[in-house]
Amino acid sequence: MISIFCLPGFAAHPQASIKPTSIQDAIKQATLKLNQSKPDEAINILLKVQFKPNSIEDQKSSYAFHFLFGDCYSRINSKKELALQQYKEARKWAQILKDAQRLGDANHKIGVCLIDLSKPEDARKAFNLALQYKTQHFGKDNIALALEYNGIGNSYLYTHTLDKALENYNKALSIGLKTNKNYIDNAIFYQNIAIVYTSRGDYDNAYLFFNKSGEVMKVTYGEKSSALTMFYLNLGVSLYLSGKPNKALIYYDLAEPNLKTIPSLRKDLGILYLNKGNIATSQKDYGNALNYYQQSLKILKDFFPDNHQTISTLRVNISYIFENQGNYIEALNTLVKIKSNDPNSPLIIKVERNIAGIYDKLGKFSEADKYYQSSIKKAKMLPNQETEYGFSLNRYGEFLMSHMKNGLPYLNETIKIFLKYYGNKSRDVAFVYSSLGTFYTRNNHDYQKALAYYQQALISIDESFSSTNILNSPTVKNAYPSFVYFDILQNKTFTLWNLYRKENQRTDLLKAAIRSGEQALVMIDKIRDTYGNEETKYSTREKSQQLSLVLMQITSALYSKEKNTKYIDDAFQFSEKSRSAVMLSYLREAEARKTISLPKKLQKLETDLKNDIYNYQKFIYDEKQAKNPDKNKLDLWDNKLFQLNQNHDSLIKIFEKNFPSYYSLKYDKNVISSKMVTEKLSKKQAFIEYYLTDSILFSFIITKDAHRFTKTIINSNFRKQISSLRNQLTENNYAKLDKSNYDRFVNTSRELYDILLKPFNAEIKGKDLIIVPDGELLYIPFDILLSSNPKKNEMDFRSLPYLIKDHAINYGPSATILFGRRAKHIHQPIDLAAFAPTYNQNQQYKNLVYNHPDSIMTLLPIPGAKAEVGKISTIYKGTVFEGSAASESAFKIEASKYNILHLSAHTIIDNDNPMYSKLVFSPVSDKKDDGLLNTYELFNMKLGAELAVLSACNTGNGRLQLGEGIISIARGFFYAGVPSVVMTLWSVEDASSAQLMELFYKYLHKGLPKDEALRQAKLEFLSHCDQLETYPYFWAGYVNIGDNLPLENRYKSFYTYLLICAALLITFGFILYYSKRKK
Repeated sequence: MISIFCLPGFAAHPQASIKPTSIQDAIKQATLKLNQSKPDEAINILLKVQFKPNSIEDQKSSYAFHFLFGDCYSRINSKKELALQQYKEARKWAQILKDAQRLGDANHKIGVCLIDLSKPEDARKAFNLALQYKTQHFGKDNIALALEYNGIGNSYLYTHTLDKALENYNKALSIGLKTNKNYIDNAIFYQNIAIVYTSRGDYDNAYLFFNKSGEVMKVTYGEKSSALTMFYLNLGVSLYLSGKPNKALIYYDLAEPNLKTIPSLRKDLGILYLNKGNIATSQKDYGNALNYYQQSLKILKDFFPDNHQTISTLRVNISYIFENQGNYIEALNTLVKIKSNDPNSPLIIKVERNIAGIYDKLGKFSEADKYYQSSIKKAKMLPNQETEYGFSLNRYGEFLMSHMKNGLPYLNETIKIFLKYYGNKSRDVAFVYSSLGTFYTRNNHDYQKALAYYQQALISIDESFSSTNILNSPTVKNAYPSFVYFDILQNKTFTLWNLYRKENQRTDLLKAAIRSGEQALVMIDKIRDTYGNEETKYSTREKSQQLSLVLMQITSALYSKEKNTKYIDDAFQFSEKSRSAVMLSYLREAEARKTISLPKKLQKLETDLKNDIYNYQKFIYDEKQAKNPDKNKLDLWDNKLFQLNQNHDSLIKIFEKNFPSYYSLKYDKNVISSKMVTEKLSKKQAFIEYYLTDSILFSFIITKDAHRFTKTIINSNFRKQISSLRNQLTENNYAKLDKSNYDRFVNTSRELYDILLKPFNAEIKGKDLIIVPDGELLYIPFDILLSSNPKKNEMDFRSLPYLIKDHAINYGPSATILFGRRAKHIHQPIDLAAFAPTYNQNQQYKNLVYNHPDSIMTLLPIPGAKAEVGKISTIYKGTVFEGSAASESAFKIEASKYNILHLSAHTIIDNDNPMYSKLVFSPVSDKKDDGLLNTYELFNMKLGAELAVLSACNTGNGRLQLGEGIISIARGFFYAGVPSVVMTLWSVEDASSAQLMELFYKYLHKGLPKDEALRQAKLEFLSHCDQLETYPYFWAGYVNIGDNLPLENRYKSFYTYLLICAALLITFGFILYYSKRKK
């Protein structure tokens, strides 16, 4: 965006006759109105005046009249042409007067208007004329010349002639600095120089000059000035382009209030909303993005016709948002508007491609085909659209392939076009080669030919890779994070696997597939580390699930071929890498922050360097995809990236030398090996990890003495059994508890045991179990699986041979998370904080569901909550927060002081937006907190508790993310630094919950490990409860996840210490006594 220092312009009006007696008063009154930002009223005053100039003074008044008229019209965006007419009329009077100063001023205003009217060459002529007249009048280095050089710079910037723009801005600044370093217009000159540097991609110099502009602004402008507002807006644009969207938002927010209140800047308000929409889109915040784009469109339609490129681009953006929200009809309607308003624009080529894509998603294949062909036809017909022609051909070819038709001719034509325009080293060329590989894989299973194309794709996308041998793959450690690159590596891995299955003896294909797959996993890790958005991180993990499955199959095949136990560990590590990777990275970073007091300055430097390296990698990567890459930009960015990498390497060496623990936590991307798990286990423990796919269940069993890897073929009945068991466990309609339901429960539990645990009966005998479930297995407690058939035929839940009767059971998200904790827990000063909020059934809760502001919910009181926390507090000393004291604010302030956090509260599970699942605290009148603790808020907390017990409804329930398990509120506590969480898998019954929790804390206080304490609590409850409560719904819902060590009992430790001291003293006394007797 160009920043021009001038009064923002109004338009001109036909010649008016002026009455001599009123001309001066009219000019004074109109000037006053204009200064009050009332240009329409000023124009009305001037229109009423009649005047016929006779004397020289009258001619001067006529010049002033038309000049003022131009200023008034120039303030109205729709009347720039009229403003231009009036300034030209003023220039005529200046010529009659032969007044060089007035000629300079009039030509300057004409130049400004011509810039506004998108006529930069004509504007340049006007500014040069102004420069000549002002030089004639004022001399060479007068400050009046600075604005003309600035105007000439603006005209060159408009045409992207950056060297000339910079030359003239520097001339303007040189004159301004000679006059006074705080000269008011220097801020504008500095700012325009910064804009040139931004356009060149030289962001360091851009920031330097923006800072200099800001320093002058602070001295010379007020907070509400339009100049300062434009400074904020332009700085925001520069920061956004340099890859710093969050910093850009800070300055956009500073600009927005003034843009809303200054009428002449309304167009810029529309641009600001467009920019904010772009940032929200890049962060996948589609709700806000849509709102910003729609606001921008509403404003900018007042300044541009419907067929203007800005309006069309906005509509393309809005359509993109609708499409990503799944609102295909609105997306389609928005694109059709562009097509009807501007049917011959080159943009229509892309618009028709997008329309075709949406019709394809809607299942309207003939309509999609029609629009793809129309897009190709238009691209071929319009001049200079050969690359767009290539993109349309490529999309159409892929469309045909997806519907089992021959898209090969279109892909072959595309590759010719792209090679001609981009050369072989190009992302777009790589993408088409990959599509060709997919064609030969999918259509005729010609895996050799497919692999040749995938290899060509790798050569095209990687600057330093050139091998045509399909057994070789590039190392991606220093490559730019790219989904296209990942897809190529993944597709190559799949095709190598398919070729092996076709040619069964070639183990070199399997080993090449592992190498390719491992690099694909490195690439997906780079992508995940690059994007800060939580949902994006999870989507990257979902994207790699199929790859992890194939790698598991490959290692299984290699193990079968070579009988090398190395492949068991490889398979285990692929399983570990596929699960909870996002959670692991958060936990490692949280532990690193908590464990090591790294100076904040170094933390900030680390973050900034990481972001800058990614941004410059992206700048270089994107620029190289252009038809004619800017060599100057690439050279500048290459040098900058080299410098940033050197600085980052130096910082890493500082971490490695001075902060080794932080270094190993933060930069260690390795997962735990099966051998390391063996070392972590006691002789009394068995570790089982599952990896569940659509048709295969991989299982790992690890004990102190052995480790095994099994592969079980499953069918749809397996998942039906899990679903059936889950439905029975969560069913609280006790009238249905008849013999047929009992038998169904017994049969399902028994069958699932046979699949999941029976193969490991020998290894798990007499051992405590540590289980890492996967997929739907996360929704059921293994406690209730039956290890044998019931001895009795009658209905008796109490006597069933549950797994929990023989084994304590603990769960974990992954072995790496379970066994990878390095920091010793720091015991908090107080044992227990128990929260029992109260709810009013007559109160309606609003906004409980994200993106549904009209949602209303009633929450019933939890009858047993008060009794539950009361009984617990008699076992562990601490504080009970109940009633209004159990507020969200109290939790945020107090929770970090306690070693155990117990919450008996309602939860709202939002499966569509799991980060907005929430715990509901007591409603209080608090401006800061709303009584709803969202999962994302937990992420930002630092809790010191060793255990969190979430005795609420469905705290462990939530959306199932592939590779990450259930995203629930419980996960938020892990992120906040709590190593162990006891949670519920379904809505718990109040009375039985209170009894179970009392028993759990009783055994926990005795020093039992958490899983054993929970096991004993369940078994004691099961042995004493009435017949109805033996149904697993009442007692099996609680599970322990994470760290399993017993809680340290500080009082017990203190008394133990006293007893040891006393024993030592007595022993010492006896020794002293007998030694004296001996003497």
